[in-house]
Amino acid sequence: MIYGDDEPRYVGESDGKSVYVVTAPGGTLEALADARDIESAHVLSAVVRAVLEGNPTPEESAAFVGPLVDALDRVIAVAVRGIE
Repeated sequence: MIYGDDEPRYVGESDGKSVYVVTAPGGTLEALADARDIESAHVLSAVVRAVLEGNPTPEESAAFVGPLVDALDRVIAVAVRGIE
């Protein structure tokens, strides 16, 4: 059963296979997926911060734009669900 327009959310790997879930609003799996999204954004932020401290080239900096936008989108979605 798919709830609304939700798409499967990546929550990690098990036995070398990617695991995706379709979460029910407010359910345990949604909380797990939200926590993973926030953790991933936090780790990405730390990596980008370390790279930027090393005086990267414009090309190296540009390589992070796509992943940063994706992480920001996911964190914003978590925040929006939290205030609805």
